[in-house]
Amino acid sequence: MAPGIVNTTLDSFDFVFQIINRGSYREESLEIRIEHRKADGSIYSDQLISIPAPPFKGEFRVTMSNPGVESIGKNDIFITIDPNNKSPEYPSDIAEHNNEALNPHGGNNGYSFFILDNQAKPIYPQEFGILNDEFILLHATSDNGLVPLTNYILQIDTTENFNSSLFTEDHMSSNNSVISWKPEIKHLDGVVYYWRLSPNNLENDERKWEGSSFLYAPGERDGWNQSHYYQWNRNKFNKMGIDSLSREFEFGKRTWDIRVKNELLDPQDFWVFVNGSPWASLNAKQIAPAISVFIWHPKDVLYKNRGNDFGSIRFSPDAFLYKMTSPADRKNLANLLYGAPDGSRVFIHTILRNESSDLRINEWTNDKEVIGLDLFEVMKEFGAEKFEMLKERGTVPYTYIFDKGIGPVAEDIASNIYETVDLSSIGKSFWEDGKMDASLIGPVKRFMRLQWKEQKPLPMQQLCIFLV
Repeated sequence: MAPGIVNTTLDSFDFVFQIINRGSYREESLEIRIEHRKADGSIYSDQLISIPAPPFKGEFRVTMSNPGVESIGKNDIFITIDPNNKSPEYPSDIAEHNNEALNPHGGNNGYSFFILDNQAKPIYPQEFGILNDEFILLHATSDNGLVPLTNYILQIDTTENFNSSLFTEDHMSSNNSVISWKPEIKHLDGVVYYWRLSPNNLENDERKWEGSSFLYAPGERDGWNQSHYYQWNRNKFNKMGIDSLSREFEFGKRTWDIRVKNELLDPQDFWVFVNGSPWASLNAKQIAPAISVFIWHPKDVLYKNRGNDFGSIRFSPDAFLYKMTSPADRKNLANLLYGAPDGSRVFIHTILRNESSDLRINEWTNDKEVIGLDLFEVMKEFGAEKFEMLKERGTVPYTYIFDKGIGPVAEDIASNIYETVDLSSIGKSFWEDGKMDASLIGPVKRFMRLQWKEQKPLPMQQLCIFLV
């Protein structure tokens, strides 16, 4: 084994073994199976390598990955020659039964060794603890009671990035399993501090950091606290998280697969599908022929229609529908597009009942004189390039998807009324609920109080806190 002592700071180690050939020699390759079992008995690695068969005795070296802190204690390596019995052995079948490595110290097959932890870990204050002493005195310990003299680098700051103006660094040497440090840093009441330490004698100036955080609050009771961005980041989140810029809690983003299959009305089919399923609130069969608009909004999923908003036909809260038979319809549709929230994804498409469906597109050309705007110019303003082709093709399937304030996403127009236009896009929104699971608190004999402070109202209607 090289090095002779394997500790958790090493990325790998070399395992050296010998193979003895007690029979006849043939020039060939041998398969070798090497299995590494961790301290808990589980398999960490299981690899199959090929080596040249030795004429009599050969020594081989294999570099093994170090599982580190997850396997502190007794580990075992098992080596098997020709595990799949591909190479014939003589003089009898019994020769197949001596292909496993023997423990040089006796006992079971395999080689046993220990992984020691020379790494020191913070123990006081406990992770997320409240330090209520007047002075900051920090303690760390190693699981190896016989740790050799080790040089350590220690750092403390008010950010986990360790780059603020208060950043403090010290060096010390210790052969004790317990390390104590009284950093020369400004003591700020009610401030969260982050500290870490690493052996300072690793190869290539690498660092194996172990860190912790605590709240400095002299006179406060002992307890557990999370009140800073990097502390919250240690928690487990489901459908919510923390924005890295604003450092505020927010619900997680969710995506919707939205498909608009624009074609002549089939009473047994639908036009709009969300995540593979038709949404009745977006399939206004009875309104056709018409133009339908629905707006996917990140915060509200769908931009809501309270009834007849923007002069639309009352159908559902999720869609805005216009028969397009009057200049007022075209003006109301334009006002809807102008009024849609920036950043929302807008879907606009025709709805055609049958081959005689007519949106009277030839009447739209004089709208500017009547209502002061031209819908073709409005659509071009929002990035549509094919909408104007309705002037020539008449009432045919047409679909346009764009991001308000950003630009086009997808657009298509049928060459005739019988052709299908099939477009898909992704709609984004936020979950309406979420969960944060904090780390374990304690051990404690009993809880005195639970205090939750909001610096600003959270984006939720109901907040539930559970102690499990």
